[in-house]
Amino acid sequence: MSSGEVPQEKKTLFSTLVQKKQAETDAQKIQNRILQLKMEHEKILKHIQQDEQRAEEIYRHRVEIQMKKENKMKQKQAQPPPFSLAVSHHQRELLKKIKEDELNKKKSEAKIFREQLKQEFKSVQLQKSLEQEGCRIKAIQVKEEERQSTQLAVAKLKQKRERVRYEIENEKDRIGKEKELYDLKIQELEQLEQLAMMELQNSIARQQKAQEKIQQAQKLSPSDYEKQQGPHNDIYQYFNMLNESLESDKELDPERERQRLMLKRQKSIEESLQLSVKDHIIKLENYLVELKKDLENSKKEMSNLRMDIATVKNTHGTMSDDLTTFIQNDAKRVLNETLKKSQDAQHDSEFLDAQLNVLKSDKDKLQDVTSTLEKRIVSCETDVGFKHVYD
Repeated sequence: MSSGEVPQEKKTLFSTLVQKKQAETDAQKIQNRILQLKMEHEKILKHIQQDEQRAEEIYRHRVEIQMKKENKMKQKQAQPPPFSLAVSHHQRELLKKIKEDELNKKKSEAKIFREQLKQEFKSVQLQKSLEQEGCRIKAIQVKEEERQSTQLAVAKLKQKRERVRYEIENEKDRIGKEKELYDLKIQELEQLEQLAMMELQNSIARQQKAQEKIQQAQKLSPSDYEKQQGPHNDIYQYFNMLNESLESDKELDPERERQRLMLKRQKSIEESLQLSVKDHIIKLENYLVELKKDLENSKKEMSNLRMDIATVKNTHGTMSDDLTTFIQNDAKRVLNETLKKSQDAQHDSEFLDAQLNVLKSDKDKLQDVTSTLEKRIVSCETDVGFKHVYD
């Protein structure tokens, strides 16, 4: 995983936590609003109850006053008239009519007062019903807002979950591509190993041929060696032909070796596809150990070759100076080529060591990324909190 992707995922997780905290804050605000509405509703009901009690008290008080007035009127009517019996009948009728008018007036006033009380009571009841309906509508609106906010939070969490899944799939694809690149690197390293092995085998073969020449020069006398190898004048021609044949063999052998190595490489690739990166690394380490051992053996054989050349030179003396000089030159040439091949093989070995170190570090990074990714998947699923609901 690249260094830029980790803060992005941390940022998305932090935004999810912020949204979750915001949703909890909104829910708490809605609950506070509901409690406030309930308190206002209780206050309104309390005021309505107080108004009803007050209206009933006013009504009872006025009824009591009216009853007292009626009782007084009855008492006055029951009392004998204060004036004498000489009052005329017309006056009595007039007083009676006045009293009846006053009584009717009071009754009409009481009736009007009752109607006003009824209208006030009806208006209070209507206001109470309107307030109750308003509270009910507000409660419905609050519930609808809560439902919409919950649906919005669920939709956001679903989108977050899908985005996390998409990022996880992309990360898995990237890791698979990196593994393919590692496999290609391993195949390239195996090809380099095979080429180094070919060069080492060619150097060993030429070294063995040079040792055979030295052994013949040590065992045979100069005359016998010249008889076996031909006239002294044709020595250079013979070794030139020998070098040409070796060069031709060198030109032909790589082709055959290449075909053989292509088959071997194909077989190795098929086997490597079935192996893991860890097995590849172990295989390369074992091969490097064997290659280092071969290089050490080659150095030992070259030192033995130098000692043999010095022995041949001391044995034959001046009689075979030309032949010995030629053999020494040829041996030096073979030695230089072998040293060059050994240096190339050493360079390839160092290169393979570096590649192995890179592969090991990449393997460790890959394991760290995999463990980190698994932890983030678990943490994301825990933060989202909808794993068991939507899976």
